[in-house]
Amino acid sequence: MDKTIIIPQAKITFRNKINEATEIIIAGGRKPEVSWLKKLASNKEVYCVDKGYDYALAADLKIALVCGDGDSSENWELAQKTNKVKQYAKDKDQTDLQLALEQVPEASNLVITGIWGGRFDHLFSGIYSLKAVKKTGKAVVLADEKEVMILLQQGEQIEFEPLEKENLVVSLIPLEETNKVTIKGTKWELLEEEINQNNPYAISNILKEPSLQCICQQGFIALYLSYEV
Repeated sequence: MDKTIIIPQAKITFRNKINEATEIIIAGGRKPEVSWLKKLASNKEVYCVDKGYDYALAADLKIALVCGDGDSSENWELAQKTNKVKQYAKDKDQTDLQLALEQVPEASNLVITGIWGGRFDHLFSGIYSLKAVKKTGKAVVLADEKEVMILLQQGEQIEFEPLEKENLVVSLIPLEETNKVTIKGTKWELLEEEINQNNPYAISNILKEPSLQCICQQGFIALYLSYEV
């Protein structure tokens, strides 16, 4: 059974994916455009990570839970007046995002926004934290209006279909030492090509067809798409 996740700019179909529910997490990185965020979370409750609560307020979204230590949100006192806050000490081992991931229903697919921009160490930690939960079988998509990343582990196949004609840069980022991947619908197609972390050459490809198909035959890869050509 296939699972389709729709973000404002694209339809993403995961082949043979059984999880039905999809939860949205708003982290505290680059603020998504309000109109984009409203479309993403239409009629859904969202999980907020610290400053992500500010972004949810700006878009007038329904809140499922707010997680964090309150060190970056400008509206933390307002959040504390609700019964939807899971607050942690500022001095702790785990990141706010890692703690928020523990609160999301285990069998849910994930769309994470507010994760781009900001410091590289935050982004690096976020991607590898999501890789860890991805290994439980979830569909995991990191997205805003400018960038999209889809995590794929061995045996997974997706189709990415833009809802409007866009100039898209497409890259494959190896997240394990040795990986094997097939990608179709791009200017440079790959067929069971090996991509290593020591030689991550499969970047800055271009979408040429109405949709692209990507299969991870070995390892763990991130399919990355940029709308800023």
